[in-house]
Amino acid sequence: MTKNSPLTLEEFPVPSYADWKAEAEATLKGAPFEKKLITRTFEGLDIQPIYRKEDLEGLQHLGSLPGQAPYVRGTKTSNQWGMDRECPGASGADPLGRLVRGTLDTPLEAAFDELAKAEIAVNTRIYNSAGGNAVQELAFALATGVEYFRQAEKRGAKLDAVAPKMTFGFAMGSDFFIGIAKLRAARLLWSRIVAACGGNAESQKMHIHASTSLWSKSKLDPYVNMLRATTEAFSAVAGGCDSLVVSPFDDVVRTPDDFSKRIARNTQYILAEECHFDHVVDPGGGSYYVETLTAQLANAAWAIFQQIEKAGGMVKALEAGIPQQQVKAVAAKKAEAVAQRRLSLIGVNVYANATEKPLEPSKEAPCKCGGHHDESKGNHPSLASIETLQPVRGAEPFEKLRAAVSGSDKKKVFLANMGPLRQHKPRADFSTGFFQAGGYEVLENRGFQTVDEAAAAATGSGASVVVVCSTDDTYPEIVPALVPKLKAAGLFVVVAGYPAEQIDAFKAVGVDAFIHIRSNCFQVLSGIATQLGIL
Repeated sequence: MTKNSPLTLEEFPVPSYADWKAEAEATLKGAPFEKKLITRTFEGLDIQPIYRKEDLEGLQHLGSLPGQAPYVRGTKTSNQWGMDRECPGASGADPLGRLVRGTLDTPLEAAFDELAKAEIAVNTRIYNSAGGNAVQELAFALATGVEYFRQAEKRGAKLDAVAPKMTFGFAMGSDFFIGIAKLRAARLLWSRIVAACGGNAESQKMHIHASTSLWSKSKLDPYVNMLRATTEAFSAVAGGCDSLVVSPFDDVVRTPDDFSKRIARNTQYILAEECHFDHVVDPGGGSYYVETLTAQLANAAWAIFQQIEKAGGMVKALEAGIPQQQVKAVAAKKAEAVAQRRLSLIGVNVYANATEKPLEPSKEAPCKCGGHHDESKGNHPSLASIETLQPVRGAEPFEKLRAAVSGSDKKKVFLANMGPLRQHKPRADFSTGFFQAGGYEVLENRGFQTVDEAAAAATGSGASVVVVCSTDDTYPEIVPALVPKLKAAGLFVVVAGYPAEQIDAFKAVGVDAFIHIRSNCFQVLSGIATQLGIL
């Protein structure tokens, strides 16, 4: 190579995917590749550890530019968005959205009469805040939009007159890339639906109003809500929303104050004025991961949309409870993942702040509508049989547990750390985080060399619960000698870990519970609180 020769990488062979996978499997030391490196989402998608050019083969939505149908890359050639400061929900007539929320106080046919006259909103925020997934949000948005077309057409309105008046409201969840792909898939599918119905190019453009999610927010360590909202807002902007509301970090605790509203407003200003995302159209476009995820979400949502159409449309589907039951099924899976700490909520079920001081409440109660400020309460009597959905937050069970435990005089947990630091520290640290998630006050120490020392310290600590922390190898000697002394003092005894071969023997000497990485944290902590008489 001469001095002026262009730099090449020809001397480095290009590894194949098989080569890469073989190297990755070698580092796993026998652990299953699929279990360790492939992530299953609540949408039922398998997220791969690496994406390649080959993953784009066969994807039909590639090739268009921003502002061109099918608008997967955006409906315009800029990425400027409206920075809304009002209620997160999109504004306009949304009879089916109000129906599923249980706030439609007029007969459904009368509510549909407004579609031909007013601006129309298709709000899927309720499906998100009730615990649904991105695929469901997409499918129900499409089905609702098509239902509004049908109802407006029955009342003499033309599709090309109705479509431009529609705004679709999406809440952005905590999965950054799924949020981006969700908005891209929404535009793609809507464009194809409107085109199939005979709509013109302008009618095929989906107007998206995005908002940060209610489900992901917490009253505990509420300043973390700033980080959650920032990620969700970033996702919305990168996905090409047309307008965006960032909820203040304290709006689940109280009426937002000037500081929290300023932070929420400045989040958008930073994204636009400092990060310059208003100058970058569809930054995820061309990414092997984002394009693949867009197609996967679109295909999965289309399948549910077809299911709803076969049921007779969105009205019939809601009457049959199809969307409601699908959302509740996913919500239950999310709740279980939070309880087991497989889905981390910082400051809630992991990294709980034991010295946290709650925000001062305002005189006004915080909004509980999930971004839907409907004045009416309850559906019209003619719609009473239709199942409704209500906003929930993933943190609520832990919030209630922590409130009960932290106010109790039985909240102290003593760690019986046995042996030198290296012997007890891993399980002592785990136990501290485990119990602090439930509002318990953990009493730590530097460890004990004898059972008698540990028993004396535990019984004199004022704790109601003792956690024995050591190793599986040392437990057979420690547990039978220590636990009877603790039980004689009326203490609730927990062993950190799950020594499978010793479980029955340890229970026989008085061990009440075992905590380990696979434990259902919320269930265990609630059970202990119940046995202590706290709940």
